[in-house]
Parts: sequence; structure tokens; C-alpha cells
Amino acid sequence: MKNTRTRLILILGLVLVLAVIAILPSLWAAPSPTVTPSPTRPSSSPVAPTSQAPGNPFGTSVFAAPTASGTNKPFAVASPVPGQMTTEANTTPSVSPASLTQTPLPAATPTPWTTPWTPMPPVTPVVERPTGDKDNVPMVKIPAGEFIMGTDVESALSFRIHWGDIATQYADLIQQSYFDFYHEMPSMRVTLPEYQIDQVKVTNARYRECVSSGTCQSPDPQFNEVDDSAPVWVTWSAADAYCRWAGKRLPTEAEWEKAARGTDGRLYLWGSDWNQPHDASAYGVLNLIDLQEWTSDFYQPYPGNSFELPQRFKDPTRLKTLRGGYAPRSTEPILSMVTNRLPADIGSSHTFRCVRGEAPEALVSIVKSYRPVTPPTPVPQKVDTHNMAYVPAGEFIMGTDVITTPKRFESFKDNASPQHRAYLDAYYIDKYPVTNAEYAEFLDLLGQSRRACAGYDCAFIRFAGTKYYPVVVEYPGSPTTFQVLPGYERLPVNYVSWYGAQAYCAWRGKRLPTEAEWEKAGRGTNGQLYPWGNVWDDSFQPIGNSPVGSDLKDVSPYDVTDMLGSKGEWVSDWYDPNYYKMSPQRNPQGPSEPLAGPPEPPKVVRSTLRLEIAKAWGLSFRSFGPANDAISGYSFRCAISANDTP
Repeated sequence: MKNTRTRLILILGLVLVLAVIAILPSLWAAPSPTVTPSPTRPSSSPVAPTSQAPGNPFGTSVFAAPTASGTNKPFAVASPVPGQMTTEANTTPSVSPASLTQTPLPAATPTPWTTPWTPMPPVTPVVERPTGDKDNVPMVKIPAGEFIMGTDVESALSFRIHWGDIATQYADLIQQSYFDFYHEMPSMRVTLPEYQIDQVKVTNARYRECVSSGTCQSPDPQFNEVDDSAPVWVTWSAADAYCRWAGKRLPTEAEWEKAARGTDGRLYLWGSDWNQPHDASAYGVLNLIDLQEWTSDFYQPYPGNSFELPQRFKDPTRLKTLRGGYAPRSTEPILSMVTNRLPADIGSSHTFRCVRGEAPEALVSIVKSYRPVTPPTPVPQKVDTHNMAYVPAGEFIMGTDVITTPKRFESFKDNASPQHRAYLDAYYIDKYPVTNAEYAEFLDLLGQSRRACAGYDCAFIRFAGTKYYPVVVEYPGSPTTFQVLPGYERLPVNYVSWYGAQAYCAWRGKRLPTEAEWEKAGRGTNGQLYPWGNVWDDSFQPIGNSPVGSDLKDVSPYDVTDMLGSKGEWVSDWYDPNYYKMSPQRNPQGPSEPLAGPPEPPKVVRSTLRLEIAKAWGLSFRSFGPANDAISGYSFRCAISANDTP
């Protein structure tokens, strides 16, 4: 009897412990508080505050396509090959057309975000070889349940800091392009039913059986090796046709990521630390990060992500999502993350594997919770007209008809003609271009630069220690900290996109000037070509890398500086080479609609550092750049209508 009573007490105690363990996660779960940064009042002088000493800087990371050598195939969009299936006209897409338009989650669906799960317990892979005469390759069973999909801001920033420490010796490579975490956000809890996924990619030998059956078309020989065991490279439609022939389908993004990532939100197949890389997931799925693979999903933002896709990613009918790639190497930890996703035209060639399971649902319907990702909005400051020039209302002479055009710039010959009179209401304009110190203050308030200005990059921010020697740098910190290298505080900021310039001016309670306002502020009312008059001064040198206001020659009749020899300044107008031929006489604002232009519609850029252009056109020179261009070295200044000042 005593033994029986003892056993009963032990059993009841065990049940109580298990119950406590079961409810602990819900007790710990708590939504993250939202912190709204408070703006600081700008300095009234272009003199920058003292910079902090450079620490351990990090920069934007690599998002470069691999070369065509070795096992890394090019990410370039390939032209359709005659005889290949390059459209989806003859196939039934696994994602319905209605899901191409992303709809928000119902209000009742998202639940408060909880802390990430603990590491997965060891998993014994369940590998089965299907029976049948078509593609009986081993398949891995992925159990039903929730998993963490995507990336959150904190993880991305933390990882970028780590990557900056690792890759200082690869600075030139990092400088060449961006690595963008924002298309992988937000971090979501997603639930999936049980499914099976091919343990390895479809090979040339397996694909050849489908070709022999008359169902599949021959792959492009340009992308395929002779080795039968090597992965086959085909278009999306060809991959989809093969999986259907085999009685399977292409995996969704969610299915691919769970098979690679497991349930604990790990960054790599083997965990969240870059150590002992290998190419097998916790479930026993192989070769997931050696080459990019097709999925069934069209490329679009994740639910809860309000960042706008770049223009080139906005075709919802031809862009499918790639997952995976590249082979793990000690110098490329970012490229081996299992959260990586890329768009690819359905006519390009990539590898793939198949899955078997229930018909998939759209991602928006299987997300259980997420932390929304929205671009930050700084609070506008009270307008400070100190260091702004007042330009009174009235007419001025705009454009020029007399140009000796340098031969290589003939395409700009007539875009500033005819010379004409224009009337402008009174306004204020900054005497100096915005400096590095002033723009760093703005970025500090945002806490980021990537996709933070109307969904576009504010600026091209780099870190110290490269041959490019940047003047605005990003340092590790939480939130991200932006600093200026000592001695560069008063230089005009550059590598700012039009959206970044517009956002800064709005934060100051101002706006970008129109090009008419910019030109009048530089030329005065009598149409002089240069700030000092109509005769070229051979001693003039562009501002280049000099502090703002340092060239006493480059001062306009309204006391506005650095307008002729600047790096090129954004103004508010859309660009049209024929606009001066049709612009209104009173308060011209530029074309009402943008011209089509790859990859983004162009905005007007005024001024130049090139002496031959400055001499030929003077202050009438007009050029342009895509509004999202943050790498061409443009700067800017702000303006405000006189009626809008306090």
C-alpha cells in the first residue's frame, strides 16, 4: 500500500510539473513596446558637432550575383530559349491569380508576438522512397506545425554588425553592391500541414526521363553540365511541368524555408552561429544552400511588410521567388542564410526540387502572427530660416540659347532652351548644401537608411577602411548610429537619393526647391550664366571635397553659395528634356507626370563638378537621375515658400 501511495504521489507531481512547463511560454510572452524617437533641434549653423572617434564600422553587405564559373551559376535573367516553356500559359500555377494582390491579414488573425522558440531538439530524419515508376527519389517528411519564417529588424542589425567584423578584409567586395534584409521581413509564425520534400535537387538524369516521356522540353545546354548527377537548370515553367509529371509540385517559399530552417528561427541549416558549416538541415534535407532553387510563389512583400518593392521587382506575372544558394564559405556567411529570397524572371534558368502534400494556401492565410515592418517617419521640426536666403517675388531669365556644347554632352544641348522669362513667388532657399553632419543627424533619428525614405534607400551609407573613403559612415549600435569621419563634417553630403533628400527637407519642415527656384537663386534676375557674372573665370574650381561656403567666387546675387561647382543637386521636378519649351510663365513646377525611364522615372539634377560643362552652360545646366539613385553622388539643399514660414 505504501509503495502504491508513493507511486501515486510521484505521478501527480510529474503531471503538475508538466502543466507548469506548458503554461510558462504564455506567461512570458509579451508584445514588444513601440518606441517613437524624439527629434532634436538642428544646429542653426552649417558647422557640424564634434564627431565621435571611429569605432568598429560596418557597412551594407554583398548582394552580388555569383560568377558563371564553378558551381555558382549567374543570377542574370536569361533570354527564353526557343522550344522552352517560358510562360505559364500551358500550366496551372500553384498560386491563384487572386493571391497576386497582397491583402492585409484580418484584424483578428495576428496575435501578440512572443519570444523566439528554444533550439530544436535533435531530429531523426524520416526519409522515404516513394514507390512508382516516376521519380522515386528519397523524400524527407516534414512534420505539421508552426515555424519561424523571415527576419526581424533586431536580428538583421545584429548580424550586419557581426558581418562587418568578419569581412573588413573584403571591403572592396562589400562596396560593390547591397545586401538587403528588408525583403525578408517581418519575422512571422507560420503553420503548415505535413508534407514531403525531395532530399536532393532534381538531376540531369532524372529530368531526362521526363524529356523522354514527351512531357518536358530539353533544358538549355548553356546552363547544364554533362554529369548526370548534377542538378538540372531549367525555367520555372519547365520545373513546374516536371514536378507535375512526377505527381508532385514545386514547394512554396514557406515549405522550402521550414525544410531548411526547422522550427527555432535559426539563420543557417546548422544553427544561428557561423561555425562548422554543412549542407544538411535538421530534417535531413540536403544541398539547400549550394544553388538557388525555384519555388511556386510569385515574388511580393511578406504580410506585414510595408516597404515598397523597387520598380524592377513589380511585375507580378513573371517574377517567381528563388530560395537557397550559395555554397557555404567562410567569407560569405550572409549569402548562406536560409532566409535569403530573390526574384527571378520565369524565363531564366535555375535548379529545383519537388514536394508532395496538400495543396498549399497563400502565405497570408497561414501566418499566425508577425511584427509589422514600417518605414519610420521622423517628426517634422519647426522651420528655421537661419542660413537661408530670401528671394523676393518677381521675374527672372531662365534657360539659355547660346551654348558651345562639349561633344560628349551633345544630348543635353537643347534641354535648357529656349531662354524665357518666368515669374516666381517669394521663397527662402538654403545658402549652403546640406552637410554630412546635418544628414547624419537625420539618419540617427531614423535609426536606419535602407528603405527608410518612402520605402526607398535614403542614401548610400558606407563604412571606413576602404579605398573609397566615405564621409558618412555607419557604426554598430542599437539603434543604428551614423557618424561623420573627422574633418568631413562640413562637406556637402552626397550619395543621397531623391527620396532621401525629400525626406530630409520634410523633416526640417521644408521641401526641395523647384528647378526654377534653384536657377533664380543662382543667377539672379538678369540671366547671368555664372554666380559672379557672364564672363568665365579660369581660376574657378568646383567645390569638390571642400567645406560648404569656402569658395568666395561661387556666391550668387542672393548670397547663395556652391551652386555652380557642386556634385549635382536634386530638385523637386520630374525631368523632361523639352520642358523649357512648354513650361508655364508663372511658378513652373515641372511636368505633372514623370517620363518613363529605366529603372525609375528621372528627377532633375542641377549643377555639376565638370569644368567643361560648368563653363559651357553655367547655372543653366540641367541633367537627371532616377529618383531612387543613391550611388551617383548627388547632394541637395532645401527651400520653403515665404508664405509658409512662421
